[in-house]
Amino acid sequence: MSIFDNAISAGVKMAVNHMLADIGSITQLHLDIKAKTVTATVELLGEVSPIDFQVGQYVLAKKEDGVYITLKDITCSREWLQKAIQKFEPEPTVKLPEKLASAVSFAGMVQ
Repeated sequence: MSIFDNAISAGVKMAVNHMLADIGSITQLHLDIKAKTVTATVELLGEVSPIDFQVGQYVLAKKEDGVYITLKDITCSREWLQKAIQKFEPEPTVKLPEKLASAVSFAGMVQ
């Protein structure tokens, strides 16, 4: 993982932890910008142990009202959660917070 990947990962981790503050936190997050993959370990309230997530591909896209990320090929270490993801939201798309959107746009990561 490059220094650039580490810097972007730290910013994403901070932004996502802010979004998840009332339900848990990301303890580890690694973005591979070239491969467009993500691995993360998340601690959620009510869970006894951390949950590992892998994103096989992410897509960043600019729309009129901001920058969005779509997560594809998501797998996780909890069977029930894996099934819920596949059933209800197999490819979630989320609008990025403005500061993070600016950072990934500046880094040339947005299509």
